[in-house]
Amino acid sequence: MFSIEGPETSTCVKMKSSVISSLVCVLLIQGRVMADEDAWMTLSQQFATMNAEIQALKAWTSQLTAILNKTVAFHAWGSTNPVQATALGNIILNHAATNIGNAFDTLTGVFSAPVSGLYDFQASVVSYDRGANKYVHGAIYVDDAIQAIGISDNRHGYYGQATFKTVVHVKAGQKVYVKNTDNKVSQYYDSLGSPHTTFSGFLIRAD
Repeated sequence: MFSIEGPETSTCVKMKSSVISSLVCVLLIQGRVMADEDAWMTLSQQFATMNAEIQALKAWTSQLTAILNKTVAFHAWGSTNPVQATALGNIILNHAATNIGNAFDTLTGVFSAPVSGLYDFQASVVSYDRGANKYVHGAIYVDDAIQAIGISDNRHGYYGQATFKTVVHVKAGQKVYVKNTDNKVSQYYDSLGSPHTTFSGFLIRAD
């Protein structure tokens, strides 16, 4: 058998072994890199999901804190005596001694709920006139629905005061006001120095 042996053959074998080893190393490195890339992508996706959940939780916590810390309250009466209300019209009390949240409009006498929740409202009315048939009505409305009503009767020669209240759930944007339920012009006793006819309310608990 004819064979070729010598230093050159040994060198070629070594070179082939070196090339193969290098190729194996390259393949191993590529496999590890690809595995690392897959792991990195998985971690990146998990991080993105966790970050989105954290941001949503922060937003929810911020919203909940804002609701829990929300204070809404007002107390109003008229600045002149008497306060006059048109037939079936609003009793407009134009002086807001308290108006936390700026939800009570002194020009219209209307409270616009800034947030949905459970509210407490109270009103008092006193008839300005005295004598026969001198009495006035007042009622608390939420939008067009009556919630409570009172009558001040001065026909017996002295001032009578009617106080009425309601605890009611009100949605954000709904209107709450005190209305003259008589089909005639009514006059209510009030002034800055002597607030008898009043309207007040506050938020008990937001939704």
